[in-house]
Amino acid sequence: MVLRNKTKLVLLSIAAITSLLMGNVFQVYAAPDQQKVPTLAVFVHVINDDGGAMSASDFAVTVTAKDPSPAIFSGTEKGTTVTMKNSEYKVTELAVKGYNVSYSPGCSGRINNNEAKTCVITNDDKASYLKVIKHVINDNGSTAIASDFGINVYGNNPNPGFFMGSETGTDVKIGMGYYSVNENGLPGYNPSYSPDCYGEINLGENKTCTITNDDIPTAQLVVIKHVINNDGGTASSSDFTMLVNGNNPSPGAFQGSETGTDVNIYPGWYDVYESYNNSQYGGSLSGDCSGYINPGETKTCTITNDDIPNIPLPPPPTP
Repeated sequence: MVLRNKTKLVLLSIAAITSLLMGNVFQVYAAPDQQKVPTLAVFVHVINDDGGAMSASDFAVTVTAKDPSPAIFSGTEKGTTVTMKNSEYKVTELAVKGYNVSYSPGCSGRINNNEAKTCVITNDDKASYLKVIKHVINDNGSTAIASDFGINVYGNNPNPGFFMGSETGTDVKIGMGYYSVNENGLPGYNPSYSPDCYGEINLGENKTCTITNDDIPTAQLVVIKHVINNDGGTASSSDFTMLVNGNNPSPGAFQGSETGTDVNIYPGWYDVYESYNNSQYGGSLSGDCSGYINPGETKTCTITNDDIPNIPLPPPPTP
């Protein structure tokens, strides 16, 4: 049998009911409701896939509610149980530089007696990015473009680590730590690097490296091949092969010419020599066939070959 006394429902046994029917009167006490206090399980999860090294305990968690216990605590992957009274609640975390934070739906709302909710806070380390810009200046007649230069990035797992240059830039995802950038250069260009082409990068940081290549003014070397045949020789200038050593001469090898051959060469030390398999000719080189040539300078090298007269053998001695 159930008796209602305003706010309580009372269950009576069969014996009690029989006693009441027999006219006996006794006091009935109703036990109070046994309701559980609200509980909130707070989990802190950390993802370190971009070079971060924090753990859950490095993050401080605060619970705002009616009498939360504990209200402030260090995070744990295993979870922390927080008790509180019926109320609105909210879980927040003290921000840590270099990490993005996200909260599950159970991290805020209302909680009532007998309820148990779960809040998951996820902290993911931010990726760092390095933008590498390749800039080419062709104001001295060269024609290379940005994509002719190969770029290398060294550091904490750069992606990509190698690529061809781009004037608009290439975004490189890279883990925190020290890094450097260099290029596979081309002859005839002077490279310069901006300050952020090497150094240290932190979680979530963005830096820009600019590599500028400016073409070097070339110099000109005129190589004249002069042949003298006054002692029976028959060779011509084109029978001699001219060879130029230096800073990327073009051409570097060619047949001789009495009118001269123009050789474009980058500034620096150089020398000119020839190849000819004939002992009938002696050779001489002018002063500018070796030395140092400056940007924009023109020099002339003349190699002269003179045939050597045949000297008759003396007659054999008379017996």
